[in-house]
Order: sequence, then structure tokens, then C-alpha cells
Amino acid sequence: MHGDRAYGDDGAIVAGFGRMGGRAVSIIGNQKGRDTKERQERNFGQPSPEGFRKAERVMLLGARFGRAVISFIDTPGAACTPEAEERGISEAIAHSQWLMSQLPVPIIVIITGEGCSGGAIATALGDRVLMLEHAYYSVIAPESCSSILYRDNSKAPELSSQLRITAQDALRLGIIEEIIPEPLGGAHRNLGQMSRAINEAIERHLSELTKLSPAALLEHRYARFRNLGEYEGKVLYEPAATKRTVKARDKAAAEGDEKPARKPATRRLASKNSRQVNTRERNGEHKSEHKSEHKSEQNGAPHTEASTPHEA
Repeated sequence: MHGDRAYGDDGAIVAGFGRMGGRAVSIIGNQKGRDTKERQERNFGQPSPEGFRKAERVMLLGARFGRAVISFIDTPGAACTPEAEERGISEAIAHSQWLMSQLPVPIIVIITGEGCSGGAIATALGDRVLMLEHAYYSVIAPESCSSILYRDNSKAPELSSQLRITAQDALRLGIIEEIIPEPLGGAHRNLGQMSRAINEAIERHLSELTKLSPAALLEHRYARFRNLGEYEGKVLYEPAATKRTVKARDKAAAEGDEKPARKPATRRLASKNSRQVNTRERNGEHKSEHKSEHKSEQNGAPHTEASTPHEA
């Protein structure tokens, strides 16, 4: 499928429909290109807003017919050009995540190489996330992180270990469900063997997910991402306000009291706006009184006696 029906086509994302083990599926994935010319045409695998919206077209159409979504990820990040910003790259990433959280069909994500930044997470919200043995998954590419923090790309190897980007780190932290072993020397050394291993893993997870109802799928998907980021150990920094809130909540729970209802955000916003309006009205009244006094003086109102020696 080509184009997003809004702006144009993006070669960094390939999307369409196919069959896997006799089962019809929707397929989306990143494409970097093999030579210099193709890499330039595909923007080195960095998706633009129209690429994400094209992927959304495929996912929506596939969900209408009950087709599972298979998402292959291999990108250094989303496009960071001024043109991409003008066309709403941030909104496109967020909307793609929102859409994937609502699809009533199984979603399996496979990170085959690089899985960096918003370009990866935009199409990585799935029921199962798998990684190839030598792939990595990170909030930012180590080279970009080094450039931002130190203005020096030579720090990338050091930051790589601190970012915990490997497949083994992701599995230990509960971010992914499975590591797919690669052939000796890497996936590119034996594409046939690697393809069969990926197909076997997808088939196995799909057979489990297809047993769940759409409602159960959405519930499990929501719970999966809500449980990410659990941390056990000493908290290095915690704001005082947070400590007081936690202590009050724990005390209320121990006494059996329910947590007090929080004032709705709309009401808080309305009260804030009303205070701003009242302030502006008071300022306006003060200015109007000052103007009326000034006009009365200009229209011949009686002046007070001279207040300076020179006027006397």
C-alpha cells in the first residue's frame, strides 16, 4: 500500500497484507535500503508522519476483517527534519500508539535490528514484543545520546551499557517476551534460517493470542504496558510532596478510609480561568477610573493650589 491519503508516500515504512502459515495478516515494517541511492529514497529507515499514517491505514483495514498485525522494527528513529515537524511527526507517533492500543486483533512486534526512539515505539505497542538476539531497543540511539550529553560521539560505547539496550537487558526487565536466536555470525549470514525462526515464533504466539476475545486482548495489552517499569530498590531522589502524598495514602489505607476524590481537572481549570478573568476585570476597572479622572481634569475641572515653589 502506498500513501497516507493526506500528503504522500513514505518509503521508510512498507505496509500491506499477506499470509503467514495459512493465516491472513497485516504487515508493517521499516525499510532502510541496501545501497546509497535506496537509502536516500527511504530516508535511512527514518519514518515521516505520512509513513505512520500509511501504517495506520493498513492496521485499520486489517482490523476490520479480523487480521492480526505483524510489525517489524528496524529504525534509528523517526525523521527529525523541519518538514517532518511541520507535518506533525509528534502527533503521528502518538496517534499510532493510541490506535494500536485500541485494535481488537492480536499484535506481534519483532525488533530485527535497531529499535530507537519514537520511530520504534510508534509501531511497537503490541501484545507480544520479540527481539532478535543481537538487536537493541532504546529510548534514544547511543550516538545521539552521546552527541546531546557530551557533544562527542566517542562516548556512545560507554552510554550503550548504561542505557541497557540489549535484548538480554530488555528480557530481564520485562520489556519483551522472547529473544529469537540468530544464526552464527548474525541474521544476515543465513536469511533462510533466520526467517524460519521468526516464522516459528510468530506462529506460536499467534496461536496463543487468537484464543482470546477482543475484550480480553485489549485488557491484557493495557495491563502489559501498565506493568512496565517496575522498580525495586532504594529511590535515589523523591520529592517531598510525593513523600507526603504516599504517607497520607498509606495511612488512609491502613485505617480503611477511602482515598478522597480529586477535584476534576476541568473544574480546576475553570476556577483558574475565573481567577484570571476577575483579575483582568479589576485591572480594567482601575484603568477606567484613572482615565475618567484624567478626562475630567482636561475638561476644566478645578485644580488644587500650586504644589511647587515655582508655580507659587
